Amino acid sequence: MRVRSLMCSMIALGLIAQALPVRADTFDPNYLISDYDFTDWAAMTMPEITQFLTNKGSALTRYVDRGTRQIAPQIIFDAAVIYQINPQVLLVLLQKEQSLIEDSLPSQDQYDWATGFAICDSCSKSDPGLQQYRGFAAQVDRAAWRLRYYLTNPVEFSFRTGNTYAIDGKLVTMANDATRALYTYTPHLHGSENFVNIWRRWFAKLYPDGAILEDVHTKSLWLIQNGERRKFTSRAIAASRVDLARAIRVSPIDLARYDEGDPISFAQYSLLRSPRGTVYLLVGDTKRGFADRDALRTLGVNPEEIEDVGWDALNAIPEGQAITVQSAYPTGALIQDVTTGGVWYVQDGVKHALIARELLARFQGKTIQRAKPDQLAQFTTGAPLTLTDGALMQRYGTDEVAVVSHGARRSFSSLEALEKLGYKKEHIVIVPEKVWNLHPAGEPMASSSS
Repeated sequence: MRVRSLMCSMIALGLIAQALPVRADTFDPNYLISDYDFTDWAAMTMPEITQFLTNKGSALTRYVDRGTRQIAPQIIFDAAVIYQINPQVLLVLLQKEQSLIEDSLPSQDQYDWATGFAICDSCSKSDPGLQQYRGFAAQVDRAAWRLRYYLTNPVEFSFRTGNTYAIDGKLVTMANDATRALYTYTPHLHGSENFVNIWRRWFAKLYPDGAILEDVHTKSLWLIQNGERRKFTSRAIAASRVDLARAIRVSPIDLARYDEGDPISFAQYSLLRSPRGTVYLLVGDTKRGFADRDALRTLGVNPEEIEDVGWDALNAIPEGQAITVQSAYPTGALIQDVTTGGVWYVQDGVKHALIARELLARFQGKTIQRAKPDQLAQFTTGAPLTLTDGALMQRYGTDEVAVVSHGARRSFSSLEALEKLGYKKEHIVIVPEKVWNLHPAGEPMASSSS
């Protein structure tokens, strides 16, 4: 990397962000749902299914099947466990086929043919051969059984994973087994698009700003920022800005919840030269121009590390404060008071206190410089340092866990909720009360099954 030697002498900065994603209007017919999501049979407990139906105002909350005398939540849960199909998939199927989740007053016909099982384009519901499949319990059980059968017996059916087929006049390549199974069940684009849209609306995972996401299908890396997904154009560029070990693997459907923003095309601390000759240092998400050659020399810039770029690329990057010979630590530095032992983060002449050693977690073991009190006194005192966006923290002595986004803490309802979103417990930093309180309470993290 051309900026390697410069980066080695600098302290990495955290990225800043927050906002909630809002959109999901792109439909990829080649990829309907991930294999993991399709077969995550433990995604919901029976009480969670019941609560989901209650939240939706669904008549299924209280519905009792005439034949088995079981309640609908129990029927859905049992089918999911027996055939190891995600109960969320069955809930989406019930909505797609008969609107049973959001219809508060469904007809008996909707219950009787709840999942559309055994009903084809040319079939009649009155056909004597179909009556064995009539009824809510039979429909849910047979649908879950059939979806599992499609997964495990592909050679018995027309569609093959990886192959391309004409469906409703459009060429569709079956990207994975789950997509193949869903098309085998409903070989139409409109029905598949309805399935995806309902899944996105109910179960696609929502991530706060600062989250690093990895597409499980393409392996591309994305930063969630200002409610958008910004693609890193290479893994090396991503590694210069974030800890790749913290990347959360997600499906393309989860990524589709976000509008796509400008790509991230340059490594942290890249040196960029405009067509006019101005040299910029990329710090976080801003470009900072050097006021003159003296400022370049003060920072110790190697001219060979400067990359010539066009106006289109430069204009896409917001401009920050200019760097002059008076700029103190424009890239940031950790400095320890040799008398008190206190550590400060200094940038652009402003020092920010690290009020607890846990805050060093954001710097990944970077070198700490030492200075006398009179040297530190020359810097203006700013607000205490907080954890970077995307960081996980747990308040000492409690079960409270939150992710930092836009400087605020967004709490999870439980460790299980955190793990369901793909976060890892080993990345949690346990912090004292004073660090926890540095981050104001933000909106709690929403469950993906609410």
